[in-house]
Amino acid sequence: MHFTKFVSTLFLIGAVSAAALPDTEQDQSGLVTDPSEAQDDGNSTEIVTTRSDKAFAQVTTWSGDNCRGSSANHGVGTVKFTCFHTPGHSFSNFLAWPSCVLTTWSGTDCHGSSKRFTTGSSEGCVKIPFGSYSINC
Repeated sequence: MHFTKFVSTLFLIGAVSAAALPDTEQDQSGLVTDPSEAQDDGNSTEIVTTRSDKAFAQVTTWSGDNCRGSSANHGVGTVKFTCFHTPGHSFSNFLAWPSCVLTTWSGTDCHGSSKRFTTGSSEGCVKIPFGSYSINC
């Protein structure tokens, strides 16, 4: 009897909580565009803003030189600044609109020595080791 009452209470709490959540929109990169929903997931820190121009950027990072080894694809949309705490040795396929900048950092927290890349300045495989990288649109 107590177990059934406990489960019923949990179900009711879940239903009320779900009904009370505000509607948010997600763009194709999966980012929530409601600033109150921005979170640090341990791999990236997002500062989410709403922009009318729907800025976006995407990049493929590689664990090895010459764009070899394991890879990770990251994309951002309607974001002002995102730090990816993902080290690598090269990157490729940096696409951005309208004028996003990818910056590689020596530190794992988007600090330290850096190198900036703009759209069109990084065609092909860019061989540069980094501790983290950021995208700023």
